[in-house]
Amino acid sequence: MDTLGILFGSLARVKLMRHFLMNPDKRFTVKELSIRSKISLSTLRKELNQFKKAGLIKDTTVTVVNSRGTSKKVKGVTLNASFPHSQSLADLILENSTLNRNALVKKLKQTGKLKLLVLSGILTGTSDSRLDVLIVGKDIEPKKVDRALREVEAEIGRELAYAVFDTDDFIYRMNMYDKLIADVLDYPHERLIDVLPISTRRSIN
Repeated sequence: MDTLGILFGSLARVKLMRHFLMNPDKRFTVKELSIRSKISLSTLRKELNQFKKAGLIKDTTVTVVNSRGTSKKVKGVTLNASFPHSQSLADLILENSTLNRNALVKKLKQTGKLKLLVLSGILTGTSDSRLDVLIVGKDIEPKKVDRALREVEAEIGRELAYAVFDTDDFIYRMNMYDKLIADVLDYPHERLIDVLPISTRRSIN
């Protein structure tokens, strides 16, 4: 259990706080929160009740659309904008939202032959970046990538914007000065894996 988990009583509580504090304007259904945070419904409901008692969150309504395109309003929860300690909590929790980079690399290596793995955006403190994760490689399995990054989202409480490229396609796009790639590599970022050809590396820089 990490430091905040000890201080706040449980990791589930910290994960939920991150979801609300990282998405202050978002309205969640209980089911959506359970899926995103990977917390069981029974545990989730207990924590939400505690949050409501403390005044951190409040009840609201959420419009959901089913598979047939029909919309309806259901009960949901959202951050209470008038909660007096929300900024202090956000500063404490977000400051301690550390990403286990070694674990991330290990998970993503199982998705294919990685050649380049770059972190940007909210994972490096750059909120205006178009991508948070850039992945380049051979035989990358999109479903495995999505599953691995959903686990990261559950921990940090925020959806990640990511892109996956085949190595050849990436090199072509880079040589054509693709704007999406340039927006990541021309600005502050962190490379966790980089085994691209030397000529490609020089072109990026």
